[in-house]
Amino acid sequence: MVSDLAEKGMSGQYAYAYDTQWKEIVDLMDQLRIKKRRVILVMGSESYFRKIICASIVVKANKGISWLSEGAWREGWWKLPDLMLDNYKLYFEEDTNKAEVVEAMADFKSGWNTIAADDPPTDAGRSTALQAYKTEEKEALEYLIADGEYHAHHKKYHGSFRELLVERNYYDLYFFDGKGNMIYSVYKDFDFATNFGSNTNLLAEFSKYQSSGLGEAFRAAQSEPNVIAVSSWAPYGPQASVASFMVKAVRTQDEAALIVGYMGVQLPTSAKSIEDVEPECTLDAITQASRAPSTSLAWASRWTQTWASKFHASKVARSGPSCSSWTMPWSMASTVMSRRRSPSHSTTSRHMLQMARASLPMPCAT
Repeated sequence: MVSDLAEKGMSGQYAYAYDTQWKEIVDLMDQLRIKKRRVILVMGSESYFRKIICASIVVKANKGISWLSEGAWREGWWKLPDLMLDNYKLYFEEDTNKAEVVEAMADFKSGWNTIAADDPPTDAGRSTALQAYKTEEKEALEYLIADGEYHAHHKKYHGSFRELLVERNYYDLYFFDGKGNMIYSVYKDFDFATNFGSNTNLLAEFSKYQSSGLGEAFRAAQSEPNVIAVSSWAPYGPQASVASFMVKAVRTQDEAALIVGYMGVQLPTSAKSIEDVEPECTLDAITQASRAPSTSLAWASRWTQTWASKFHASKVARSGPSCSSWTMPWSMASTVMSRRRSPSHSTTSRHMLQMARASLPMPCAT
């Protein structure tokens, strides 16, 4: 794109911000405000564009910015909540219907029920027996070297679900039995092998997260098993990190369609809509700031080419001191996304912003 701009007499430079780093985006927009950029072309997702516009509100950028963007998006998208959550719902719906998920759910339930850590066997005792999976290795731990059906199933399925988690960019992935026991998770975090059901007559340590967002999502999925239950973003766990969850029933793939268990995922923070992050960025505020932005890169290119061709024609036909001209500031923003996942679950998307400025003379008036 830099070379294309150069052919039209525009110079370019690069800046960037990570879409998961809100402060970086705000700082970037503040620099654009200081430089008085007036036309901005964003190449990226709806979510990222919304954050850019929100940041312009936060830094109190001057009015009159023209927003351009690449891609075919929803009509009036700037008036709507982020599309990201809808995409995750589609992924999740597909995952809950996979044959491997149905098979693994049944096997993990069977494995869980065969654990006899106390006499008579209890779910709290099974939870205690599986605490050995909570190690620093987290998702890298394939299985425990121990006898038992559960460990054999873990060895068989864990690699596949770890890959699914990375592919979908889930923060974590869970299986629950009908009582709300978390019988499997990819990361084996603090909540693994605890209970999220409605039975309050359980040991406090075993049921301590029942009132969490994940517990609410599980019980909502039990009430409406054909619907994906989504919890609100709320503090979760010992560190009170803000989290949201989706849970849905998993059914057999025969005519009976019996419920085998429940699958759940923790959403990444990138799925959180910016109006839920920044109080100043209500949908109305973003609508006012965006002022019906274009969503077509092709349109932007044609617009630029038209100006260039008009300028060329006017120079040929109307050169001379009687012609006046003006300069138009032009700012371009280009995004390139790359993803990586660290052991601490952080998922990062990097957006490169390409800035260009040009002076295009106005064709002389007749």
